[in-house]
Amino acid sequence: MKKTILCAWIGQILIFPTLGDYQKYIADLNQRSTRYEIVSEYNATDEIRVRIRKQYNNNAFPDGKAERKG
Repeated sequence: MKKTILCAWIGQILIFPTLGDYQKYIADLNQRSTRYEIVSEYNATDEIRVRIRKQYNNNAFPDGKAERKG
């Protein structure tokens, strides 16, 4: 069986105690050139919840279009 990975990502829900921690995390992703997409954000009084998709290893990251062959 032969296969090829077209694209791959990790889906995460993260909780940050402060806005500063969240901004530092995003800055780190940008510095490492990791592609990501913020799916949703929720700001509560004592935490920030973020649902994120980010590039897995060095695989291609989807551009929002469904790609299917065969």
